[in-house]
Amino acid sequence: MPDISVSIDARTLREVEELAQEAGLSISSYVASILREKSNTGWPESFFSLFGSLSDDSFVRPEDTLFKDEIPRDSL
Repeated sequence: MPDISVSIDARTLREVEELAQEAGLSISSYVASILREKSNTGWPESFFSLFGSLSDDSFVRPEDTLFKDEIPRDSL
């Protein structure tokens, strides 16, 4: 497993040590779990609760159009 070095102040180190101990993890495992959580590329938790929350009546879905009617195209 690759190693990295991180410089932090003494207060932050004490807090990380305590949090890791409370979680029953080594400092490395604890910090790695936080980094994995923060680097998650999925949707934010609040993303799907936003659906339907816009109260602007001018924001409407346009009618579906047929592909052939969108813009003139040359046939190949």
